[in-house]
Amino acid sequence: MRTTTVQFPGVGETFEVGVHHNGDRHISESIMMRGDWEPLETAVISRLVNAQDLVVDAGANLGWYTLLAAASGATVVAFEPMPANAMLLRSNVDRNGFAALVEIHESALGHAAGEAVLSLSIDNQGDHRLATASGSRSTVSVKVQSLDDVLDGRRPTLVKLDTQGSEVAILSGGRTGWAPSEGLQPVTLVVEFWPYGLAQCGSSVDELLVLLSELLPLTHRCFEIVEWRNGLAELTIDELRDFAFRGGYPVKAKGFTNLLVLPNERLTEVGDFLLDPQTTKFS
Repeated sequence: MRTTTVQFPGVGETFEVGVHHNGDRHISESIMMRGDWEPLETAVISRLVNAQDLVVDAGANLGWYTLLAAASGATVVAFEPMPANAMLLRSNVDRNGFAALVEIHESALGHAAGEAVLSLSIDNQGDHRLATASGSRSTVSVKVQSLDDVLDGRRPTLVKLDTQGSEVAILSGGRTGWAPSEGLQPVTLVVEFWPYGLAQCGSSVDELLVLLSELLPLTHRCFEIVEWRNGLAELTIDELRDFAFRGGYPVKAKGFTNLLVLPNERLTEVGDFLLDPQTTKFS
């Protein structure tokens, strides 16, 4: 393990983050070389998380977003099924004094409780998957929980899913934690959009869009988090469906991006990140 000091946007103090010594060519290397990870997504989430909030971080990895939320004063329910990642997550939470704010589950999330096979990447600690076929990858058996069971009636303000294709199963098994309900606050979703990963995990873009259509355009708006342009590009359900069949996003192309599904009343909190829709479609 290596460690470095980082500062999250909107938080005055610095924090020590431990990263993988090797075998992680993306997140660990970015944190060590540049002191950040997904800077736009980090900045957006920092705007949307406040003290006393409840945040779900699924696919927490070494804890970048868990630490960001806890540093903002939020309570975090973090899920990480890979044992080495979960150990690093616990270490980072403890070393920064956030144990009282963070509830860690060394498990994957799915539509129901059980066990599953996690297919492991040898060089990207953020690309372990609950794929239906592992190919040449090594595997490990992991515990699976449903978000509804874990939350047990608690209502988060933000749910972040970076789970390499398990997003449909997680949303299906966590409806009381995110679905609209009269009298309950609308929940912000940050969801990976990876058609290839969804297919590898036995679901599809269409299934994801059916779930998101419960929010769009009724109570929420959807934005692609365009890191390379440091901005948010709005997309409708129809455009998301088209998105999945164009450019680098069809299943065979294996391209991915991240989506922000934002309650209408929270738009002003990230308004300065919005991009001109005429120049950003299918970026």
